[in-house]
Amino acid sequence: MFSRKALSAFGAFVGTSASIVLAKELHKTDANTHPDYPPFDEAYTNLMAKYLTPELYKQLKYRRTTFGVTVDDVIQAGVDSPSRYKAGLLAGDEESYDVFWELFDPVINERHGYSKDGKQEHDLDHTKLEGGLFDEKYVLTARVRTGRSLRGVPMTSHCTRGQRKLVEDVMVKACSTLTGELAGSYKSIGEMGIKMHEQLIKEHIMFDKPDAPLMLSGMMHKDWPHYRGMFWNPQKTFMVWVNEEDHYRFVCMQNGGNIRQVFERFATGVLQLTKGVEDQGYSFMKHPHYGYLTCCPSNIGTGVRAGVHVRIPKMSKHPQFRELLTKMRLDARGTGGVEDTSTDSGGVFDISNKDRLGKSELQLVQICVNGVAKLVELEKQLESGGDVSSSISSMPYLK
Repeated sequence: MFSRKALSAFGAFVGTSASIVLAKELHKTDANTHPDYPPFDEAYTNLMAKYLTPELYKQLKYRRTTFGVTVDDVIQAGVDSPSRYKAGLLAGDEESYDVFWELFDPVINERHGYSKDGKQEHDLDHTKLEGGLFDEKYVLTARVRTGRSLRGVPMTSHCTRGQRKLVEDVMVKACSTLTGELAGSYKSIGEMGIKMHEQLIKEHIMFDKPDAPLMLSGMMHKDWPHYRGMFWNPQKTFMVWVNEEDHYRFVCMQNGGNIRQVFERFATGVLQLTKGVEDQGYSFMKHPHYGYLTCCPSNIGTGVRAGVHVRIPKMSKHPQFRELLTKMRLDARGTGGVEDTSTDSGGVFDISNKDRLGKSELQLVQICVNGVAKLVELEKQLESGGDVSSSISSMPYLK
């Protein structure tokens, strides 16, 4: 890893494993702003635009990671999408988080409310989870997922074909070690064929072609569909995505309201796959301060998103619905995935934990469980003609 103190002292560098050298001085100019500085205006509401001042851009302009990632690479998605993505940054490799720390740190700290002295803890002990068995009248599906990145390889935005193939090969071998209900098979998108691929997408267990703005700006569409695919068990309750936004996504889901069972299967799968990767001499990217690293800073730490599709037609129309979600550290979106910003979904919402960083996996799943339990409780009160306003107003903000 890079020494942040050294980076601040030298201002710019090329590489690390070989040597750290001074980059060329900024071209002499009368202008106060570098000509490559992005044309930010009032449309830009992402955090990258907030913290990337002209002075900081100059400071970072000529830095390079070992894999050649630049500040222009990591900000491009945020430049192309002024308000769509909260962070506005995409790491190009593991070193991006330290090479461009003056930009990543404040963005991450504000996005996650994470202290500069924070330490990411991990806990996959599913037996400690309290509650998590919901009435299927309200909770329709439950899911827990996370992302991982293979150490020693750039993120998907900067992978070469050979590196992308390595990412696939390592996980295919690791998946072959899964046992019990987790055992299954892997198919590349080419092996699936168009018909199977489209069917798996319709079942909401497989990723589609990378046509979202984030994916295109991040150059994650390169070499599509090669070296991409999915592992799944026969019950389709445990999946591993390979080379979508991140190197890997581990996804555990099932119909109904038993998120306890989902978390148990998820934890078991993550631990088995971690061992399967390490037995090959590889490991996942893990930062001493930020925990597990992914391409988007919004998903670092645990990377855990625990969510349910919950039917709350009355509560979702209550004027304090968003206030309640904020207090409970929850996010709500439509049931169509990350790009679905629907506000009218027939009363069915995808509710999940807002945070990924600063709390353990167990704590984040517990936050989701507690929050969903409260939403269902208030929905029942509204169904019986009760008033929930005072209850919401008196609730403290979860920290």
